[in-house]
Amino acid sequence: MDGSLFLCTARLLKCKGACEADFRSAINRAYYACFLTARKIAYANCSSEARLKAQIKNERKIRHDSLQTYLKDSSIPAIRELGEDLAGLSGIRVEADYNMSTVMSIEDASGVIDEADALLEAISRSSVSEIGNAMEKYIHRVSTQSS
Repeated sequence: MDGSLFLCTARLLKCKGACEADFRSAINRAYYACFLTARKIAYANCSSEARLKAQIKNERKIRHDSLQTYLKDSSIPAIRELGEDLAGLSGIRVEADYNMSTVMSIEDASGVIDEADALLEAISRSSVSEIGNAMEKYIHRVSTQSS
């Protein structure tokens, strides 16, 4: 399945939303659309040697914080920005999922959906090899430091 399709679910939850739980769920799905898309590209374009070195047997083994770190550590500014944007959306998603004392509104959901839409567009304009290389270079650098 194409993870970016979760953005459609986020839009549906926002538009049909009848309560705060719908808006929180929309925020969650918008973030996951970006995370799943970036994770799939990173995994598919990172060498099997690097994945083996990091003990990443399948793409599900790439954690949220790890993916953000791979991207933010890139020497390419556009890839670093993808990592920063993904981290920002992740923070909002965590707030929506776990902090029930913060009110989440339709405006919050709309803002996150707009950000996710822009991030997916930026991912689609990025070189898939640069995204995979960011992951690979980080793994090689960290494994060399720990040896």
